[in-house]
Amino acid sequence: MRADENEDRESDTLVEAALRVLKTADPFEKARLGDFVASQWLQGTITRAYDPSLHLSVPDRPARLSNVKLVAPGLMPKLGKAGSLQSRQAIVHSLAHTESWAIDLSWFIPVSLLLAVWLLSAQGRDKSIFKWKM
Repeated sequence: MRADENEDRESDTLVEAALRVLKTADPFEKARLGDFVASQWLQGTITRAYDPSLHLSVPDRPARLSNVKLVAPGLMPKLGKAGSLQSRQAIVHSLAHTESWAIDLSWFIPVSLLLAVWLLSAQGRDKSIFKWKM
């Protein structure tokens, strides 16, 4: 999904937009869309943080291109100390993946925090009604 395709989606909430970012597999498109969403929020085009009537679901994992292989940190080959071209390339490659995960984390935080705040608020309202019980 291209960022310019989303310009007419002014009714989106911040959570909806953040989920679109998380569901975008291409890291460059994810970054473009994330920048677009942030601009829309800061300019006031996106005006609502969350709408509980939408029943949104958060993906178990952020989207990734199909050719990206996820490897546990302990199973990664050593990167070296940047003494060779191959070592420097491996370090830059690793940093690119780290940046991609950082983008996902930065968009997951508003989703999870807003949902948690909404849930706690709802729970607080639920509990407060018992104060009225006679």
